[in-house]
Amino acid sequence: MCVTNKNLKGEQTVNSCLAKGQKFAVVGKYGLVWILSPEEVALSKKLNPKIFEARAYGYKYIRLAPPLPPIPAYTAGGP
Repeated sequence: MCVTNKNLKGEQTVNSCLAKGQKFAVVGKYGLVWILSPEEVALSKKLNPKIFEARAYGYKYIRLAPPLPPIPAYTAGGP
């Protein structure tokens, strides 16, 4: 969910919003929110870059957002 633009409705990707300096959060299935720090964004990109290719939604339209893709399976020898 985009924290800094409540009206986003999937017009942009999360990557494009982050490039503009916007803040993002992850919303858990019980409605708890985790605002991502720059360090959390960087580490998350390494673990699951597909998340940042997803469409961005503001909290006004968060119910329209599809679920995030799961972390890809690791192969022997590490990521």
